[in-house]
Amino acid sequence: MSNQKPAILLIGHGSRDDEAVTEFNQLAENFKQRFPERMVTTGFLEFARPTISDAVEKLIEQGVKNVHAVPGMLMTGTHTKRDIPNELNKLKLKHGIRIEYGAELGIDPKMLQAARARIEEAEASINDYEAAQDRRHTMLVVVGRGARDPDANANISKITRYLDESMDFGWAATAYSGTADPLVPAVLERIKSLGVKRVIIFPYLLFTGRLAKRIYQTSDAFAVANPDIQVVNASYLSAHEKVIDTFVERESQITTAAARHKEHPA
Repeated sequence: MSNQKPAILLIGHGSRDDEAVTEFNQLAENFKQRFPERMVTTGFLEFARPTISDAVEKLIEQGVKNVHAVPGMLMTGTHTKRDIPNELNKLKLKHGIRIEYGAELGIDPKMLQAARARIEEAEASINDYEAAQDRRHTMLVVVGRGARDPDANANISKITRYLDESMDFGWAATAYSGTADPLVPAVLERIKSLGVKRVIIFPYLLFTGRLAKRIYQTSDAFAVANPDIQVVNASYLSAHEKVIDTFVERESQITTAAARHKEHPA
């Protein structure tokens, strides 16, 4: 394998949940298949190994001097703005290599297509359900991670608005798994007064883990307590092809930015 092109470092947040780490590694394998001529590795910010430092040092051992780092994060926030850049800057100074940093996935048409596909998969599991008619009697709840960064929380609300308007549900609401309000239990309690026949819970998360499992536990408990309301759990995003497409685009944007810089040096 040639090292002429920059190696790619796909950065995961990391999790104490082994299933979440396994799912990230599976997504990374799918991502690697798009770059058969490139050296691609993974590193985690916390809670899992290899760490970002471990991954970079392994690349250096293999002769790499130029790395494109792509964050596996849905939204901008403390990790993408501070934690990851700080770690990469330390590694650049320590090892004297070039590391160029990409953007988070963000609100992207491809990510919205993946989100819609997950919701449609959930709808396909409902007996005697016709989307054109039954969505009018269905509530969509989009659940974000929740953050102290208002930009990240606002972006989940934008995603809810897009999905609601493009899919024409009777009702739609945004909830958060923690840190930000409203939390999932509060949103579910509110829908009792709306006359909703059915609610679809869609966690806007990349992988399973404590957050996703807590969301599903909450929705399952609500279903048991409210048998007159049909509760349908949609899958989180996972390694949907459109998610992989977005990661690939974020890598290509690093290359494009580098090319523009060479053409128009400061």
